[in-house]
Amino acid sequence: MNPTIILSEIRYRFSTSSGKGGQHVNKVNTKVLACWNLPASKGLSDEEKDLLSKNLSKEINELGEICITSQLTRSQLKNRQDADEKLLLLLQKGLIVPKKRKKTKVPKEVKEEIRRQKKLKSALKESRKKIQRTFLSDKD
Repeated sequence: MNPTIILSEIRYRFSTSSGKGGQHVNKVNTKVLACWNLPASKGLSDEEKDLLSKNLSKEINELGEICITSQLTRSQLKNRQDADEKLLLLLQKGLIVPKKRKKTKVPKEVKEEIRRQKKLKSALKESRKKIQRTFLSDKD
């Protein structure tokens, strides 16, 4: 992954931001929408692109773009830098290959403890039942 190439490929769109700023909010385009096209990027190898498309499938739109918004501050420049950082962080997380899980057997002692706990619980519930009394009838 080459961050400088990736940052040069980002397209930015600006709009009015919600939040603090009073009337200033309605006049200045400080909200940043940074879109980066994954398939067309030259900053990643083909293997990295495949890994990202698999790991970040929820973040990629139908055009193959990853879009990040930022409207934290009242400065367009700071929001742009924040969007860049968010995108690079997302890409770094997407490139991490998860470790394969090793299947392990449940230890014998644990199984026995589970069985013992079940018997205790069963006995407790059994002791809560109402006692049924049977009366002798006059059939002597």
